[in-house]
Amino acid sequence: MSALVPGLGQLVLRRWWRGSALLVVALLLAAAGAWAAQAPDPVLTWLLHPDALPWLLSGNLLVFIYRLAAAVDAYVLGARPPAIPALPRGPAATLATAGGLGVLLAAVALPHAAVGYATYRTTEVVDNLFVAEAPEPPDPPIPAGPDAVTGDVDDRTATDDADDEAATGDAADGVEGTDRDRQPPSTRPERPPAPDPADLPKVPDNPWLADERLTVAVLGSDAGPGRVGSRLDAMLVASLDTRTGRATVVSVDRYLADFPLPDHLADLYAANCPQGDGWRYLNALYTCGLERIDEELAALYPDAVDPAARAVTDTLATLLDLPIDHYALVDMAGFVGVVDALGGVELDVGTPMTVRLSPSTPKGKWRTFALDAGPQQLGGEEAMAYVRMRDSEGDRGRMARQRCFVAGAVAAADPPSLLRGFPALATAIEEHLVTDVAVTQLPALLQLLLQVDLGPVMAEGFGPPDYRGGDHVPDVDAIRSRFAALLDGEVEDGDLEVDDAIGVCP
Repeated sequence: MSALVPGLGQLVLRRWWRGSALLVVALLLAAAGAWAAQAPDPVLTWLLHPDALPWLLSGNLLVFIYRLAAAVDAYVLGARPPAIPALPRGPAATLATAGGLGVLLAAVALPHAAVGYATYRTTEVVDNLFVAEAPEPPDPPIPAGPDAVTGDVDDRTATDDADDEAATGDAADGVEGTDRDRQPPSTRPERPPAPDPADLPKVPDNPWLADERLTVAVLGSDAGPGRVGSRLDAMLVASLDTRTGRATVVSVDRYLADFPLPDHLADLYAANCPQGDGWRYLNALYTCGLERIDEELAALYPDAVDPAARAVTDTLATLLDLPIDHYALVDMAGFVGVVDALGGVELDVGTPMTVRLSPSTPKGKWRTFALDAGPQQLGGEEAMAYVRMRDSEGDRGRMARQRCFVAGAVAAADPPSLLRGFPALATAIEEHLVTDVAVTQLPALLQLLLQVDLGPVMAEGFGPPDYRGGDHVPDVDAIRSRFAALLDGEVEDGDLEVDDAIGVCP
């Protein structure tokens, strides 16, 4: 009885003072738990504070000792009552008693062991994943000048594979791009009037509200076993209006060529990465940063965990004419691990598809995946095949599938799934995700996400044929104008709404 409710067994044995003291502590702990369940936001925010996790470990250990002591004390009191003479016991009775007591004490210890493990792993992930200090805030994007044009030279072959055979196969997509030398101006429309202050999320003194917008670049790398180098397969930018809860997710075509660069990168990129047509494309900027200008980028971004990812983020900010606060970079193994840890992602695949992919893990093999049309639960490998496959629409269809998958993953990441898959999820995130979010920013970020009422999520892709032509040169004016309209709520016909994303995907 005291294993379930400390003090209850002592009261049954008429040890009133001892039982009452233990029971009062149990009631106080239960009241604290009830309060935390009713107001989870401040509790979760506090738990992510860098100094809170050691306190949680210590508190969990103290509660375990208290519960264990109450159970053992009740056993000792009840096993040999003073008024009843001790009876001799045989070996079987002694063994059964010891076994039963061991099972009971293990049941007391199990939840505390689980909480302790989760706390310890969370501490490890937070320490290893997030940077110690917040990076400097990003400068406003500056339109590229005429000196920022990149060159057209020989094909890069060191990191090319069969996936690139369609890279230049969409010349018939048909829309001419905008010459970067014209320095396209910002086309951002005037923001709509702010909502009534009474309707704003209540996040007092939260630094994330300073600019009323939180914008993050999500970068997917194709790094994996047996693959040379690392290129970007997916580039998405997610922006949340913290006043209204309206979110916008756009995917940027990785095969944009002669894209606008921020001034501090233009000369560096043009001078060091001109060898091959492959270097013209936006996804090669990350490879160039890793292989050719890593020292220069480290000097430009001395506080960056991944200077090449920071360079890509700044370039996306220049292309979209919007400062990007942070980035997150995940490789193929991390993608597969996160999906598997969530128990898969449910999607309604629009058309059947077959694709052959390289392995995401060191012991994996090349596999051919055949996905049927219709609703289905995709595991990590199947989801990777879905988001990386090219069909007759080329990268345009690929980007649409990536945005649809993101919507399905958001729906799959409910609290029960996160708890069930926590060990695998923590490992995948720790080993395969890179971000520049600082540990000290986590409490305020979580507080913001918990208290902002998420509204409609608009998603769109900036690729052919509407936003670049057959020469791969982007129509920067069209991209900026459309993106600004999406951000300001002036467009209600994005090519995908997350609310409807669990409908039929491409």
